Amino acid sequence: MIFGSGSAKIQEVSSTSSVILDYSTMEASYIEPDEDEHTSVLTGYRSYTTLGDYSSFKVNINLFKYGNINSQINKFKELYGYIHKNVYFWPHADGRAISGSDNQPVPFHVTDMKIIQLDNNYKFFDTIQMQFNSIKYTDISKSI
Repeated sequence: MIFGSGSAKIQEVSSTSSVILDYSTMEASYIEPDEDEHTSVLTGYRSYTTLGDYSSFKVNINLFKYGNINSQINKFKELYGYIHKNVYFWPHADGRAISGSDNQPVPFHVTDMKIIQLDNNYKFFDTIQMQFNSIKYTDISKSI
């Protein structure tokens, strides 16, 4: 679901339990076209064949908002368990997972996890940035 009010949510493909990504912000790329380009050797005319669209999401989770240091460490450990795994992704927990043309949720691979420290007048705030890339083509119109 593109529209919603809740935080993002993930669920490992082989599991039924999900994790809400509280205190997060998201950079979304809902439509990343996969196209073949064909150029005529005689005329130079180009034509394109659209194969489908991928989606990707970069989510920043603000660990410093989880309270005491133990809560922050526990949240980090929970999220770290998803690195290099396949998950279903909800941009908003109160909506639908990103789906394909068959109306079924599309798996996303957690390709990257970076630890970032935000600096504000010599006070550091820990943040995690996770990258989710779709494995199959997505049809964003099915996720509304």
